[in-house]
Amino acid sequence: MVDDAMLRNLQPGVGSDERSVLGAFDELREKVLEIANKQYVAGPQNRYLIS
Repeated sequence: MVDDAMLRNLQPGVGSDERSVLGAFDELREKVLEIANKQYVAGPQNRYLIS
């Protein structure tokens, strides 16, 4: 899960509506993947929160 506040931290000025948040996610996809890879740990977890 990616917290919308995290997207706003990476791209200030992002609106809170669904279209704006999804657009920011698309633009920041590579950065989000980079952050996720750093937070990932092997094991029985099935959910990660990036905030």
